[in-house]
Amino acid sequence: MYKNKKKIKIFTCIAVSLLIIVIIREGVIKSIYLKSEEDSADVKKHVENILTDISSEVEKGKIPLFFQYDKRWGNKIYGDDTMKINGCGPTCLSMVVCGLSGMSTYDPFTVAELAESAGYFVDGSGSAWTLMSEGPLCLDCHHRK
Repeated sequence: MYKNKKKIKIFTCIAVSLLIIVIIREGVIKSIYLKSEEDSADVKKHVENILTDISSEVEKGKIPLFFQYDKRWGNKIYGDDTMKINGCGPTCLSMVVCGLSGMSTYDPFTVAELAESAGYFVDGSGSAWTLMSEGPLCLDCHHRK
């Protein structure tokens, strides 16, 4: 009897998580609030990771087609504006890295975050050209000019 209650609880948690993801994807709610801000931030980050999953679009040897205005990352901040405006460099680099490596770890916003933290964003201009020549090395990719 106890095992069945435990299974029901687990399935209920999974069902509620999936429902939250669907609701967020459809734009019905924009954020999740739990008992503490820390719990809320952890769940929100986990849900965002699920929502930005690009693994179904990535296949080694085929360059995926990503758009900087994609709803998964288009409104996120890169530099002094959103990915929609400033995200062309990280989006292009993401497509190349994912396509050549087959790894779906580097979605456009992840690349943008790494680029900005490494100093490849230039205020008022967007991504520095060196993001394309040096950036792949930061992402464990080797390239030739």
